[in-house]
Amino acid sequence: MFRTQAANARLYQTITTLTPGAHNFVVFCPLHACDFEPDLVFFVADMAQADVLMRATSYISGDLWESKGSCVLSCAWLFGYSYVSGKVNYLVSGLGHGMRRRKLYPSGRLLISVPYQKLSEVIEAMGQMDWELLALREDDEAKAELQRRIDAWQEMRPGFELK
Repeated sequence: MFRTQAANARLYQTITTLTPGAHNFVVFCPLHACDFEPDLVFFVADMAQADVLMRATSYISGDLWESKGSCVLSCAWLFGYSYVSGKVNYLVSGLGHGMRRRKLYPSGRLLISVPYQKLSEVIEAMGQMDWELLALREDDEAKAELQRRIDAWQEMRPGFELK
């Protein structure tokens, strides 16, 4: 995949790997059918679903989103990196050559891995946050409420104008 062996070697020095023998199995199942506490939850989402899920990953903590990946070994970035680092990771389907060659997911989906360290926070956030943002709604009630909030905010900060 890379022009030189040095670039290829750098990838293998950077990628997170799991220690052989430290993990006994991997189980894939729908979340509602999972009868154990998973170490990693993997989501395949369209953009609207990914918007809600990714906002939930930072709604409480304020964590910034970051994606780690490469055109090869995408599974290692999604599974190994998230598991070992404890960080949410995401990739866009179609960019990982192995998954694309195997036609695992349609191109343009977000593949999001949430490690156990973040799972309870994400679940809590999903229960607290608005899934549809007020500023993105088109109904008159939402527009009026948004304008009310902008006006109230500007009253508290004279001279500062939101555009």
